[in-house]
Amino acid sequence: IPTDEGTQRCVHLFLNDPGHHQVAVTARLGSLDTWKWPDSPAPHKARFLEERLIHTPGVESCFRANLSLESDPYLRDHQFEGSFLFPTVFGLEAMAQAAAHALGSRGLHQLCFEEVRLERPITVDPRRGAEILISAEVLEAAAPKAPPVVQCAIYKAHTGVRSPFFSARLVLPTPADPETIALQAPDRPTALVPLDDLYREGILFQGPRYQRILKVLDIEAPATDTGRALLDAEHRPAAMAAAEAFGDAVETEMLLGDPFFRDALLQSAALLVPQDVSLPIYIKRWEIYNRPPAAPTPRRVEVRLLAREDGHLRNTVTTVDGAGMV
Repeated sequence: IPTDEGTQRCVHLFLNDPGHHQVAVTARLGSLDTWKWPDSPAPHKARFLEERLIHTPGVESCFRANLSLESDPYLRDHQFEGSFLFPTVFGLEAMAQAAAHALGSRGLHQLCFEEVRLERPITVDPRRGAEILISAEVLEAAAPKAPPVVQCAIYKAHTGVRSPFFSARLVLPTPADPETIALQAPDRPTALVPLDDLYREGILFQGPRYQRILKVLDIEAPATDTGRALLDAEHRPAAMAAAEAFGDAVETEMLLGDPFFRDALLQSAALLVPQDVSLPIYIKRWEIYNRPPAAPTPRRVEVRLLAREDGHLRNTVTTVDGAGMV
């Protein structure tokens, strides 16, 4: 431990009650014969927690997973300009699984992703696949009883790139009721037929598993830097989504619910700029209230174009259930 860091820790412990009679400040410990902690095997239903590399309960978890078109059929429908891309929404699921393991939690019913950075795409070779490393580090609490914050990252192995391809902070806030919003729609939807006009015409590249936009209710053509669209998209139970993603033969679980519906939220931004092909590169904040439906159901989605800056588009997306709950 660097001298300055050790000194600061020592002084802090003298001046503040750590809540324990004995405290050890260490770097990553690995395995010690003199200090055993209970093993925390990864849930067998967690697809991305394939091989555990590092684990300190309540502190850190790191896993390796091998992606392929055979083990991850959802990749087949996510091909962009000739390359199979690991989708953002499955990256969030992978990071959530690692974070839950580090925290010792089996469920994440309300959470928030902050500072989601998609620095470079994770491509998957159709023959050799791709190996990814998923890390989750529980950050030290800024104050007593502060909500847990986990710094997550996904790296692609054997690339020579040491920085994360995807990264995010996962926050578990104090549970609160979601806001209720009335998203007003015209009496008649637009004449757009999503399957033909959006997915087959090239505005959206996503294949059948991701084609969840049911109808477009309203579009306000964007002016210089603003615009709005309202649509309905199908949200399915997590078990159905997992079967679509991985195949019926693989028993899997989705901590975050339906990733294909969540991808439709990202797709919705493209409706306001049909002349451009765009991909997400940064999400400032994504609040998730995970209330799984008992059956497939439409959810209303509103996307607003807030700004257009140097070839980048900035949007906000809100989705509500039939009762108007976010």
